[in-house]
Amino acid sequence: SRVLPGKYDLTLVVNDGSIIKKTSFIINVGDCHKITVSGQQSKQVCGCNAERYSFLVKNEGNFQETYDLTIGGSASSWSRLSETAITLNPSQSKEIFADINVPCSTKGIYDIVLNVKSQSSLASSSGKSDIDVRKCYDYTATIEKNFISCCERTVQKIPIKIRNDA
Repeated sequence: SRVLPGKYDLTLVVNDGSIIKKTSFIINVGDCHKITVSGQQSKQVCGCNAERYSFLVKNEGNFQETYDLTIGGSASSWSRLSETAITLNPSQSKEIFADINVPCSTKGIYDIVLNVKSQSSLASSSGKSDIDVRKCYDYTATIEKNFISCCERTVQKIPIKIRNDA
């Protein structure tokens, strides 16, 4: 069924041509196709590194369901899911992994979202994790002199200062 969970009012009207009778019903449609997704809160990652995120998908409904899995969020282009579809029985859960390959030039807070949608009902859910990308590898190189005068077959020492900026 494609009916959303909730309470619905139903009025049944019976008309035999001479008498009209009405009866009211309250119909409570349960959430029989419920799905939950939970993920890690946040991780710190260095640019140029890979990281694995874990999400737990649980079928809290009453029926076996097959779900499509997609990745979203600002870090989705760097991400790959371990699976793109899963089938779960009622109360069954499964761990899904998102492998992230962070580009080297990246720095800041990004997110990854696992979207789960049933193939046979309106059930859907999503879980989000944050990625705190740090600039762990950076340096500055400076040369004290930008001009050197020398003769043929001579040795000239040029000091270079290298500073770790990470």
